[in-house]
Amino acid sequence: MKILVTVGTTRFDKLIKQIRAISALPDMADNFFMCQKADGLSNSETHNFKEVNFIQSIENHYSEYDLVISHAGAGSIFSLLDYEKKIIIAPNLDRLDKHQSDIARYMGDKQFALICWNVEDIERLINIACSFQPNKFELVRFFKNDEFIDLINNA
Repeated sequence: MKILVTVGTTRFDKLIKQIRAISALPDMADNFFMCQKADGLSNSETHNFKEVNFIQSIENHYSEYDLVISHAGAGSIFSLLDYEKKIIIAPNLDRLDKHQSDIARYMGDKQFALICWNVEDIERLINIACSFQPNKFELVRFFKNDEFIDLINNA
């Protein structure tokens, strides 16, 4: 399985370090992990583990991966849902603001994604992801643009 790990623009060394550790396990040897790590710590590359600081137009690469492990940034999550990717969301709980917890909880409650509350659980969740069938996310437009335009045009 090809797995993309993305942390956006904020360091999440704990997650990347855990991914590097599990990539060396015998039962993970057939998987390939590509980690977009922001400006975090560097690990040595192996046959199934690679990391980069930035991936230009990352959404153009989603189709290359079977599974995406993502921080709980709203932009990343909604983009992945739009591409109908299997996702493990790992909220970065070390951040001062806790909005990632709220987004992750919602996505997990609605079964749009698997949630990793503790990075030590990531191997177990990768194995679960093989058979996990997420609910389909349907974007509900909450802006009333069309109604406002009609009101303006008919004023």
